[in-house]
Amino acid sequence: MKHFFQLKTGNHPEKTNPWCATTLVAALSHSSQAQILIGQTAGFTGAVGAGVKETTDGAVLYVNSVNAKGGVGGQNLELISLDDKFDPQAGGRQRAQADR
Repeated sequence: MKHFFQLKTGNHPEKTNPWCATTLVAALSHSSQAQILIGQTAGFTGAVGAGVKETTDGAVLYVNSVNAKGGVGGQNLELISLDDKFDPQAGGRQRAQADR
């Protein structure tokens, strides 16, 4: 079972986050230790790389904090980040691969 989330800008939930069409994909793993995977495709090396790195660093800190408190429902979170070089087509391809 997969759930898809898209980051939105602060006071404008109808707008996609401007640094890229980042899509978060959370999926329960079928491994012996259940975990929640959070996939991110973003422009780490593109025109907005510095902002993406800062945002991702914040997300990693939050994920680590949640995991230190036992995770979500006893399941650890894992952030998987892919570089789409701020190219919407590359991000779309990465999203399609994550959907499988």
